[in-house]
Amino acid sequence: MWFFLSAVKSVMNIKRVCRRCGKAQFVRLEDRGKTIACKYCGGELPSPENYPDDSSEES
Repeated sequence: MWFFLSAVKSVMNIKRVCRRCGKAQFVRLEDRGKTIACKYCGGELPSPENYPDDSSEES
């Protein structure tokens, strides 16, 4: 039973890509709304809701 629960939790983790180094990593569900540090370069990995808008229009 423990193995099943562990496997389900690992599948439910969220994948984010660091904008600084470009490496993908999985973020725990507990940290889904938080900005965390990249474990490879130390850059910030904001939650998807907090990503800066890259499609800003310049007039």
